[in-house]
Amino acid sequence: MKFALIDISPMVLGLLRFAFLLFPAIFFKRPDVP
Repeated sequence: MKFALIDISPMVLGLLRFAFLLFPAIFFKRPDVP
């Protein structure tokens, strides 16, 4: 279980960072783009 968590840790961090960068971009650009 611990091994799986360590293996998924970097993946989750990457996904979180990607979402953090994508969320604001889409949220702020959505109203701008018709």
